[in-house]
Amino acid sequence: MKAERFTDQLVGDVLKSRKYRYVCEELVRQIGTRELAVRRNYKEAVKTTKKKLHQVSGAYFEAKISYARAIEELKQAPKCFARRVSSLLSKIDGVSCFDQRTAWDS
Repeated sequence: MKAERFTDQLVGDVLKSRKYRYVCEELVRQIGTRELAVRRNYKEAVKTTKKKLHQVSGAYFEAKISYARAIEELKQAPKCFARRVSSLLSKIDGVSCFDQRTAWDS
């Protein structure tokens, strides 16, 4: 029970930070649980958890993500995806077996 309380606290503390607030809670919990088991103290476990999160996610982003812009792009994704797929299929030889119509073509 004590370990679970520390894990919950660690997850909460990591997700409160601006940089990691949108990271999947389950991923933070998985890494945090492992770090709590092997680190000397709570503070070290939090620091190492954030470091590992950075290694698996933050290091791959070239710049900060604009979540507002990303949400807008996701809303437009079906239309954009349909155009890209149609364009790609038209460039590939032997696509006659595919129906190039999409659900978004009207």
